Amino acid sequence: MPANTTAGTPIVTVYTTPSCIQCETTKRKLARSQIPYETVDLSTDADAMAMIKAQGFTQAPIVVARDADGGKQTWSGFRPDKIKELTKQLAVSSPALSDTAMGVPALAAA
Repeated sequence: MPANTTAGTPIVTVYTTPSCIQCETTKRKLARSQIPYETVDLSTDADAMAMIKAQGFTQAPIVVARDADGGKQTWSGFRPDKIKELTKQLAVSSPALSDTAMGVPALAAA
């Protein structure tokens, strides 16, 4: 899935390894949360592997979420809490990801 480059929208890269259950779970959760992402296979990209190791990561997936304002979040492993946080950020910056668009009924005005 290509990364979204809309201003204010996080650009997410998921660094994976083959047969990584947490990697697949992370990608499924991102997709279900309508968070655009790109995947980099660390087993075939030596430069990416060197970069990840230099940062001290030892567990896949490694998720890097950047926004157009220069902010960056990085974590490893399956982190549904972080994905939920990204979903909230996207809902603020993208009307397409509002609660109503995601199937959550809007509250009636009092």
